[in-house]
Amino acid sequence: MFPDGTSSGGGVSAPARKRVVIVDDSAGFRGLLQLVLGTLPGVDVVAEAADGEEALAQVRRTNPDLVLMDFRMPNLNGLQATKQLRSEGSSMRIVLLTAHGDAIPAWLAAEAGADEVVDKSKLGERLRQEADHGGFLAAEPGTEEPRTGGDG
Repeated sequence: MFPDGTSSGGGVSAPARKRVVIVDDSAGFRGLLQLVLGTLPGVDVVAEAADGEEALAQVRRTNPDLVLMDFRMPNLNGLQATKQLRSEGSSMRIVLLTAHGDAIPAWLAAEAGADEVVDKSKLGERLRQEADHGGFLAAEPGTEEPRTGGDG
């Protein structure tokens, strides 16, 4: 395999790896999520952030495919950081995480530019679903109404 993802046997590209940024004010949760994501094929955690302001800097620096962002954080919360990223033209997929069930109505998440809302208690199940179906939150950003819960 060559560095560009092709082989000498026909120029077939390797599947693209998903670049992920984890944003949560709990270092323990970030570490746990990084461990879980590390078990999924084709996923690279490229940065972590502890608040919305740090998230903006890390996303600008790494240009990820996906941001898993906590809703409740100091400085900028997840909705505020999502709005800021979208106002800058960022097109990566943004999934807001909540430990409070339906604390974020789907319309509010959509208005901010989030692609999905997932309860942290259902995140493991949601990641397993994605891994089992050959994708990792693979829908193109902005193509659907944000889903809530984790059973979508």
